[in-house]
Amino acid sequence: MVNVDILKGIVFSCFGDKGPEAKYWFPISLDQDMLLKISVKTITLLAGDSGEATNQIAFIQFPEDHLSTFVYLFGIPNENARGKKVAASISLLIVDKYNSIFYFNMNELENSIKEISEKIIANEVNNKSSKKLLVEFYYDLKEKVQIYTQHRITTFKIKDDSEELPFKDFKEFNYKIALVGAPGVGKTSLLLRFTEEAFRDRYIATNVANVNIKTLDLMDEKIRVHFYLWDISGQACYIDMNEKLINGCDAIIYVYDITRFDTFNEVKYWYDWINDNIGYKIGVLVGNKLDLKRKVSKENAKNLAKRLKLGYLETSSKNGTNVNLLFENIAKAILKLYQSS
Repeated sequence: MVNVDILKGIVFSCFGDKGPEAKYWFPISLDQDMLLKISVKTITLLAGDSGEATNQIAFIQFPEDHLSTFVYLFGIPNENARGKKVAASISLLIVDKYNSIFYFNMNELENSIKEISEKIIANEVNNKSSKKLLVEFYYDLKEKVQIYTQHRITTFKIKDDSEELPFKDFKEFNYKIALVGAPGVGKTSLLLRFTEEAFRDRYIATNVANVNIKTLDLMDEKIRVHFYLWDISGQACYIDMNEKLINGCDAIIYVYDITRFDTFNEVKYWYDWINDNIGYKIGVLVGNKLDLKRKVSKENAKNLAKRLKLGYLETSSKNGTNVNLLFENIAKAILKLYQSS
């Protein structure tokens, strides 16, 4: 895996007279249609049609090209622009099934990309070219990615290139899912039950979140889903980090412990926090620890799920009840949502 060419390119885009456009990129062989697609999608999605910039990090997928982009959106001072800044983005093109390497090393990568953006801003303000700067940054990142993989900072069992899809007409999708809820509800156990057949070991981030990966084939729908599963800390001291971790999720799993009323009552807090900070996401309310004597009634839980427009399911991490069904239903719900939008 160390020799896999994971980083495919880097693009600096900005909002110009004709809208979002790529200004500098490397390698120079990058397809023009791809450059336009990256510029339009990264800036329009993150800054809006107005081009108004707010600093933010995001992952944006280009599934038809089997690529993802690790994007940093920022503003370049301009007296004639709305908000006195022009929206700009730096996009790292990644082979999408290796997203985990960038997820795991997000803090270091974010610091690096912010540092290069400050140098680009200085050049743009002084009408200097940033082409050489971008090339040097690209090769520096290539070296860092190799170090990340060599030292096994990520410990996913990444699917081998030789593993074929069950049928030629199968389609592949990547979905990022976050599990939220109070401490001790069994989020980590739920993921371990689901993923234990999928990889050798799991990555444990320091304090803030656990990240797991699992591939699931839905034979009837003829799709293969690569789940990136984020087990978000329920501890209050990490709340400031959660927006960054949850951003870009395709769905949310709200987990409570059916033996503890306090964890059930906390679901509404998580739901409101996500809607206020991230925006509405489709989701499922999950009552975990079905193997134990319940204190939260199924009727109360169903009423809450209906009120919050969430799916509802009860699971047991201990014996596996409904765990696979949970993720199958989530995959189908996301697919249906994206097909209808």
